[in-house]
Amino acid sequence: MRNDLVIPKAAWLTLNRACNFRCKWCYAQETDYNSDEQLSLDQAQDIVELLISIGVKSILLLGGEPTLWPWLIEFNCFCNEKGIETVIVTNAMRFGNNRYWEEYKNHPNTDCGVSLKSYSAESLKRDTGVTSFGLVTKGIKRATDFFKSGASVTYNKLCENSLVDIARYAMDCGAKSLNVNFCSPTFKGNGVDIEYMLPPHVIASNVIRDYEDLCRATDGHIVFSMRTPLCNWPEDFVKELELKNQLMTVCQLQKRSGIVFDCDGSIMMCNGLFNYLLGKYRKDFSNGEELLTLLNNEQTSSYYDALRSYPSEKCKSCKWYGKCAGGCPLMWLVYNPEEVIKGF
Repeated sequence: MRNDLVIPKAAWLTLNRACNFRCKWCYAQETDYNSDEQLSLDQAQDIVELLISIGVKSILLLGGEPTLWPWLIEFNCFCNEKGIETVIVTNAMRFGNNRYWEEYKNHPNTDCGVSLKSYSAESLKRDTGVTSFGLVTKGIKRATDFFKSGASVTYNKLCENSLVDIARYAMDCGAKSLNVNFCSPTFKGNGVDIEYMLPPHVIASNVIRDYEDLCRATDGHIVFSMRTPLCNWPEDFVKELELKNQLMTVCQLQKRSGIVFDCDGSIMMCNGLFNYLLGKYRKDFSNGEELLTLLNNEQTSSYYDALRSYPSEKCKSCKWYGKCAGGCPLMWLVYNPEEVIKGF
């Protein structure tokens, strides 16, 4: 392998589309949460073998809701035998079921990321349609205690003024930290939907307003996964977040460091771009060498170059660009970068 080859260091595996939640801001609404769309166990195991062959040592398991995938236990056993780490991203509701939890914890993933949707029975029902708040809370507490893990939340219009409440709820459930992501555009029909996105300047204003309370609620164990350009924030605030290790920027797409598999074996640049595929397992590639060829061909590189290009002329001379990359490329589907990117 030449040193200039793009070789993924991590992988995301979408196991299924079925989900027991109906989050109003979900990027995957357009999939209709089809329970028939899922990887077979053989497919998932073959993909793991392929990933091992190119040096990937860690896989994140996504859905849908991964705990609804019928072969999760068998898959965990397989990955454990192969020595590859798996991190499950889950809403944790099934972990509240005693029978399922007893089976799962005997064959767990290596780690777990709990995705919070609410902080109360009322907000859970309003935002996801789920009425089993007690079951969800039990599952979250079991997951955070078993894995000693943190939790994450997608900040959106529905929780614009309740982020501190969510942080307190996360800590009450035993989360060791809270990762705050910011809502992205979603695809609906032939258009892009931003109904639940907050404008970048509102996000910055709200987070700065709530920052001290968030730090108190989490004892400082909070991280902001920035999607907006850093110049939307006061530079002193960005420096403070960086100094406290509370800032996460630049995703795998912008670094070309990961690969995302859909539940039919297709690969995507981003799990939000599930309708825009680079190729499909057993059709466009069948082994690690063919996968690397696909990832490094001229067409694939041109797609990445387009998404990773400077969104604004201001970015070219910005000292923060290496950490910011101009924000999430999906933002520019709905915003004019020249109006959003102000420069420090």
